[in-house]
Amino acid sequence: MRLHSQKADERAHAARAILEIAEKEAEILDPAMIEAEIKQLQSVSDKLALRSLLRAAALVKKTSYVSGYKYGL
Repeated sequence: MRLHSQKADERAHAARAILEIAEKEAEILDPAMIEAEIKQLQSVSDKLALRSLLRAAALVKKTSYVSGYKYGL
């Protein structure tokens, strides 16, 4: 997973992508997974990626998580 990359720019890009999803369809993101990734980013002191993920977490918390595949036939 790119959030676990050794390169800060890859982590920041992945976090921004998650934020973009949260801005459009926050209900498809698992809040527990977002929180776990926040802890991981805190452990490596990646402030840029962490900022995006914290914003995404705030959006995700405002919705109800939809477990399962949203775009079924």
